[in-house]
Amino acid sequence: MSDPQPDRDPVGSFGSLMIGLLYEDVPAIDRNELLERIRAYNGNTEIASADNEDMLHFVYPDHLWSVQEGDFPAQTVILNPQHTADLTPDPFSLSQTFDWPEATQIVPRARTMLMVTDMMSYTVERQTRLALIHGALQAILDLTPVLAIHWFTSQRYVNPDEYLAARDEGDPLYPAVNVRMFRIEDQAPGELIMDTVGLARLGLPDLQCHFTGIEPGQVAGLLYGYADYLFANGNVIEDGHTVQGVDPESRWLAHHEIAVVKPEREVIDLDPGDPYAAGNRG
Repeated sequence: MSDPQPDRDPVGSFGSLMIGLLYEDVPAIDRNELLERIRAYNGNTEIASADNEDMLHFVYPDHLWSVQEGDFPAQTVILNPQHTADLTPDPFSLSQTFDWPEATQIVPRARTMLMVTDMMSYTVERQTRLALIHGALQAILDLTPVLAIHWFTSQRYVNPDEYLAARDEGDPLYPAVNVRMFRIEDQAPGELIMDTVGLARLGLPDLQCHFTGIEPGQVAGLLYGYADYLFANGNVIEDGHTVQGVDPESRWLAHHEIAVVKPEREVIDLDPGDPYAAGNRG
């Protein structure tokens, strides 16, 4: 099996998970100390390219990326600050960060960033893949208190305290999957599109709902709940299946299609039916 080509869009299908750890000052990280912390979370871990001053590079020999050319260990790479992107806050990610209003004041204080990404991980089982990146992030946070987290592949900023609380609570999807919301008042007053972003990077369809007349928080909870269901069970919601809507007695029709809102990726559209359905569903 050949390696699938990553989507050109950094939050599309396939490709690496990308997380920025934002700091006011350049953090000092000891490579060997970090190795021991990562081992505490991820088990068997080794340092790769120990003489490379541009990055911290760790491999997981027990978790292999299998391609035609052979088997390669899954990896975590941490790029040094001089190799990171412009730290100007991303307005879109701020607009899709709904659970941390203080982000608009805190994120602009960042002056340096560590970029954390995974490599050789596309064919690693999705629960394991996400657990490895969480373990590496927790290890870094144990050693260097962080100002904010920019989870690029779910287009949102994260409060570090909330991130660690989610790890304690055992929620693997926070914040790797984000529920976004878009108002289209200029074209269709009262209509909303809500979707998830992040599942496609883990090899699953995201979810989408185009609706009117329903409280957005209810739809957000529904989409996140079904994202968790897909993450646990795989792409098991087939076209024509119905799922429970926001009311226990309602049934919403499921259909796979290309996302209405970029990035381009496959989604499962959930149709709430009359009188709540919106948009042209063909």
